Amino acid sequence: MSRSDAGGASARNAGGAYDIVGDSPQMQRTRERMARVAPTDVTVLITGDPGVGKELIARAIHGRSGRSALPFVAVRVEAAPETILEPKPFWLGTSVAGGAGDGRPGRDATAEPGTLFLADVGDMNEAWQLSLLRFLKERQFRRTSGAGARDAAVRIIAATIRNLAGMVENGDFRGDLFHRLSVFNLHVPPLRARRQDILPLARHFVERFARGVRRDLRGFSPAAERALEAHRWPGNVSELESVVERAVVLEPANRVEAGSLEIGDAPGPDRRVEAPRPAGSTAVGHPDEAPADRLPDSGFVLERHVRNLEREYLAWALRQAGGVKVRAAGLLGMSFRSFRYYAKKYDLG
Repeated sequence: MSRSDAGGASARNAGGAYDIVGDSPQMQRTRERMARVAPTDVTVLITGDPGVGKELIARAIHGRSGRSALPFVAVRVEAAPETILEPKPFWLGTSVAGGAGDGRPGRDATAEPGTLFLADVGDMNEAWQLSLLRFLKERQFRRTSGAGARDAAVRIIAATIRNLAGMVENGDFRGDLFHRLSVFNLHVPPLRARRQDILPLARHFVERFARGVRRDLRGFSPAAERALEAHRWPGNVSELESVVERAVVLEPANRVEAGSLEIGDAPGPDRRVEAPRPAGSTAVGHPDEAPADRLPDSGFVLERHVRNLEREYLAWALRQAGGVKVRAAGLLGMSFRSFRYYAKKYDLG
């Protein structure tokens, strides 16, 4: 099981299903809704900020369904090849090997009759949206070998960080596809909105990572717990997971101290986490404020200033994410593909 499969908002129990960690009212409601939808074949749309654990929620639903012994295949839109003339329904040609999909598109096997998890559906282009809509209507697909149509009993669980309803209003997403994907909605709130889940999650992570490196770490010191609770966690559960994993490596004692967390001066729940500003730039105020009083002095070149801001924000996110681009993209609310483009543009590795 990969690290991304095991972390986040859930833990795998002895029976192979996933238990959701967290006792906040929000997560209790999430578990209740999951319990209702899991035994069905209803299509589920999971929404939430980057790093909240949407794929793990999907795996938990799959683990509690009648398909739990069948493949769970996760496909990211960003990993699918774009074809201008005849886009292939990449979500229907995903390989399944040994009961676990590797997420690579274009093979002559499918997740059927298991569960197919489509991440980042808000990033689909028009051709893919139409292809998925046809599949959801007809429940048939053609193998990439062209061996004819087959019925597909696969269950679809989709996820997005985007406001699909707003995208429909703006004409950026098909309304008919949105309604078919959102038969049953599950919203996973950000960690800052369910702060009582921070310590249970952190304790779960420290136990798991300590076990992985064969160390006897007995939780956190009171100061470390206060630091964890005070931090805003803009990267959500994924950021918390990374912080705890690093602390397990750094901590020489038998419990994690605040210094090993390396989260700096943790802001309180009502404060913003701000990225560093480029040297010589002025603070950017509320977006509704007139910018005239906030622009640098004469000689300022707007385009250059914007480039500097972009580069500084990307560099800040990379530092916060420990160099992991997927997490850095999540901190900025960007797709991985967009982040990778700008990182290359600004020579950030």
